[in-house]
Amino acid sequence: MKVQFAEISETGNHYEITEDSWFPDKAIRRCAPIRASLQLMRENDSTVIMEGRLRTGVRFVCDRCLTTYDLPVDVRMRLILEYVEESLLPLQESGGTAAGPETPDTVILDEPAVDLGDILRQQIFLSLPLKHLCRPDCRGLCPRCGADLNVQTCNCLDQDDRSPFAVLKKLKKS
Repeated sequence: MKVQFAEISETGNHYEITEDSWFPDKAIRRCAPIRASLQLMRENDSTVIMEGRLRTGVRFVCDRCLTTYDLPVDVRMRLILEYVEESLLPLQESGGTAAGPETPDTVILDEPAVDLGDILRQQIFLSLPLKHLCRPDCRGLCPRCGADLNVQTCNCLDQDDRSPFAVLKKLKKS
């Protein structure tokens, strides 16, 4: 859903988004409906303030024990959307590429319009953890027998190692 800056009033426009065609289904599996409430306020012809909240749920596989779990996503955001003509972007001294925004919450746009789906997709990805764990104290799987150590214990780690360094244990004892 693209919104032109000219369509946004100075008092603000409110958007309730439940449609999910913009959601990255191939990258993330969703397990709850999407609900986004956004308020867009125009400061001037080239700057819009976007405030809102995005809620949904996503399904992951734990990186340690391989069980499937659901993670609630609740993102509150406040972004400054700025349209800057390409010729007016400041250049960095090294390399000649365009400099980034002044603050991390500033989004530089190449046209006076905002794609709400793009912004919401980015906010979802930014809110997700890098390591997917079903719980913080997940013990994972036994590297020998594959038992889920969260559910059961195994005696694999108590058994003698069959490594070439097992001989060194005998040397230390004598």
